Amino acid sequence: MKIKQLIAVVLFACAMTAQAQEPENEVQDRGWPRAYDTDEYNIIIHQPQVDEWPDFKRITFRAAISIAKKGEEDRTYGTIRVSAATQVSKTDRLVEISDRKIEQVTFPDAAEADAKRLTAAIMAISPPDKAITISLDRIIPQLDLSQVKVREVNVNLAPPKIIASDKPA
Repeated sequence: MKIKQLIAVVLFACAMTAQAQEPENEVQDRGWPRAYDTDEYNIIIHQPQVDEWPDFKRITFRAAISIAKKGEEDRTYGTIRVSAATQVSKTDRLVEISDRKIEQVTFPDAAEADAKRLTAAIMAISPPDKAITISLDRIIPQLDLSQVKVREVNVNLAPPKIIASDKPA
């Protein structure tokens, strides 16, 4: 009898632990800036600024980046321009960005050879097939509202015909 009770307690504890843990594949916005480390560099990418997002299918954005060799304080600053496919979850208020294509990486104060090395480090941390998530509420304020196409809805605002009678029908 005690073994059965012990097994029941262990199974109950395992079930409660499994429910308390967050799912591994849960998607959420991690906030900005985001830091990445490679074997050689420490890279910081700041919040992207949306250039365009036509039909909410493919987004083009740019972001400020800074990169430094590990253990050094001196950082090199630049920008990155990216286009990517998007999927919007209105209920979760999240945008999943996938199939990224790095259009341009610029380090204005770096020598050409250094810029190529730094660009290679940026490409290494951001494989195009790995999706990233950004809060929809971070993107919406950046949109040019004159560029947003609003779906037209036909609504009949005419009042209904009112029939009145003095006698019971």
